Amino acid sequence: QQTVETFVDKNTRRQRKRKQRKRERQLRKLKLLEQSSQYDSENSLLYKKTVTSRDRCVMAMCAFSLLSFSFINAMMSLVSITLTFKYPFLFDQKIRERIMNSILIGELFGILFSGLIFRFTDKLTLSIISSGLTFVATVLATASQGSTTYGMFWMMSICLGAAGFGLGGQMVSACTLLIKAVNNYKNAKTRARRFILCSNLPLASGLFISCLVYLITWRATGQGKHMATSWRVVFGISAIFPFVTLISSLIMK
Repeated sequence: QQTVETFVDKNTRRQRKRKQRKRERQLRKLKLLEQSSQYDSENSLLYKKTVTSRDRCVMAMCAFSLLSFSFINAMMSLVSITLTFKYPFLFDQKIRERIMNSILIGELFGILFSGLIFRFTDKLTLSIISSGLTFVATVLATASQGSTTYGMFWMMSICLGAAGFGLGGQMVSACTLLIKAVNNYKNAKTRARRFILCSNLPLASGLFISCLVYLITWRATGQGKHMATSWRVVFGISAIFPFVTLISSLIMK
């Protein structure tokens, strides 16, 4: 009997220790949840995610940022057609490739160097820097001048390279801010819909909006009678989207 009682006592002690360990683990988890600002409302009944007006403003800003990215990239292919008709002997394939590749290489370097900027600043500061650089470079590309036509093309390619650098950083900051804002929604399906609505839709609609703007300016400038005015107006319109992103990010900062 004594051996049986001692055996039972040992089992009860073990069970008590296991329960104490479980309680300690639960308390640790609760402390970690209290300390961390990110928590999952689907698996926790104590905490709930809330979507604020700031999150909605961030999503709208990210949508404008991605729209400017797709708009400027699509506008370049359309402007090259106008420059081909305006300067048929000067705007050859070599100059066209130089101008088109400048914005592409600038975007690649902007995406790479934005990771380094993240180590010293936050996401909104990166959005301010990249959108400001895109706005200034696009305005300078609109006002491209030179002693010769080749000099104008060189200025355009340098300004578009700087605009591409800003667009690369703008895309990285917009995607990271959008993921953080959309994560505050409780339902997973709602998060996916908001993310697609604010990321894929602006990226896809930039091509259609750029074609529409290009056709309107082409019609307004006399259908080819004032080509020098048409491509400058198109570049000026494309500077509106990064300007809106810059102002909204400055307000939220």
